[in-house]
Amino acid sequence: SVQAAINSIKDNSQAIVYLVKDANETVTIPEDKDIVLNTDTFTLSSNEVTITNYGTLTILNSKVSSNGTSINVDNNYAINNLGNLQVISSNVEANNGGSSYLASGIKGEGNGSIYIENSTVYGSTNGIESTTSNIEIGKKGDLDDTTVITGGVYAVDTKDDTKQFTFNSGMLVGIPDPGYKGEAVPPTGYYVYTSIIDGKYVSVVKLEPTVTLKATKMNTTT
Repeated sequence: SVQAAINSIKDNSQAIVYLVKDANETVTIPEDKDIVLNTDTFTLSSNEVTITNYGTLTILNSKVSSNGTSINVDNNYAINNLGNLQVISSNVEANNGGSSYLASGIKGEGNGSIYIENSTVYGSTNGIESTTSNIEIGKKGDLDDTTVITGGVYAVDTKDDTKQFTFNSGMLVGIPDPGYKGEAVPPTGYYVYTSIIDGKYVSVVKLEPTVTLKATKMNTTT
């Protein structure tokens, strides 16, 4: 199993775990593990929270999903992150199975960090739901980053106060609400632009326009 492979890895050393076929199981990354998960053309999925991460986890060239059909799950996430998470060139998806339960692609808790690059994250409730401000969306300085967070980013702490998150590039798509709740902070020289496309709120990062000032020569007489 995937969990058995993770458990066999020496603590505090990075290792890559590959899938050789589709896997349906729930996986926990312990605090002292540094794992790179590469599912390649296969999918790691479950009907509950598919991955719970307490350690350091990189999702690379992978697909991770949660189908949300378990009657034991009130709130559903493909990944519940309490450690350090990177999602690169991957697809993360959580569905609520047609129920009224919440379903977020990624949930962030505690002091964990979340970094997304050239990936798609989908949640039928939120793309990313986090009570921390350690979220970074898109590769800095690369407006061609293909990251799409469908369901948007919900950055609100347990006291219902909004939190900051870094929005470098990519696209936040709200369904049906705006693409994010919280303070989206773009890089210096950029701004966040929100429009409505096909009835959905879409937020992207754009380069601030430059203003060219022309000097005018003034003739004076004495």
